[in-house]
Amino acid sequence: MWRSAASSSHSVSGASGAHDCATKEAVVAITRITIRNFRLTSRLVARIERTLRIERLNIVTKEVVEAACQNLVIEIV
Repeated sequence: MWRSAASSSHSVSGASGAHDCATKEAVVAITRITIRNFRLTSRLVARIERTLRIERLNIVTKEVVEAACQNLVIEIV
């Protein structure tokens, strides 16, 4: 859903490049945080969706990912 939320944003003329950049930064942040662990990615995406809904946002940004991560318990083995 986070992908669809990012793509369904209302873009202002000339602002779509900024949205694309924010989305790319968010993907990089997700990859860095989850270390390509599918289970952790799934949990993080659920938290991102919740953060978007609570904050009434349409675009997943690096800041949204980091906010969602703060509430995610990650067990390092």
